[in-house]
Amino acid sequence: DFVSEPVKGFKRSIEELDPSYVMDGVARGTGSLARHTVGGIVDSASLLTETFSKNMAVLTLDRKYAQRRDRFKAMPGTNTTFVGGVESGMGKLFRGVAE
Repeated sequence: DFVSEPVKGFKRSIEELDPSYVMDGVARGTGSLARHTVGGIVDSASLLTETFSKNMAVLTLDRKYAQRRDRFKAMPGTNTTFVGGVESGMGKLFRGVAE
């Protein structure tokens, strides 16, 4: 998208004889690059914290805790909104600290 959007804008700019389409394409391409970059960083951080959490659960040497954690992780997520995700995350954080 970072390259294709400006190219599309350039082609349309030539067809319409309006240079504003080039700038629009550059803006769209840059926005797409930023969104994908942030998404990739957040996904990587999520995977790292999940791996860290799993290893810490193993290091506790508490089988009951590890089994309870695995059962809880296997449950399907039902939160599809930002607010629901934040609520779920805060609940899990408090539950983890309490255990």
